[in-house]
Amino acid sequence: MSLPAGFALYFVAVWLGLSTNGERQMMRKIVILALLCGLPCLSGCFLTKILTVPMRTAGAAVSVIPVAGNKIHDAIDTAAEVVDEIPI
Repeated sequence: MSLPAGFALYFVAVWLGLSTNGERQMMRKIVILALLCGLPCLSGCFLTKILTVPMRTAGAAVSVIPVAGNKIHDAIDTAAEVVDEIPI
């Protein structure tokens, strides 16, 4: 069962006591504006870390496998370093 895209925003608007549809639309505009203003603050390093942290975590979990674990870990770690080098 999937929820509609605006369900969370609607829930917050109702929780804040915004009862009319116009107040909810204003809340939606404020949230979108806040997200757009915060977007330039994300550096390239942060964006690549979103990708590489799960990769490195998976590599660490796989390294527990006795024979092939270290080889797989090294391959994943090398791929994560390549992603870190992407000039964003």
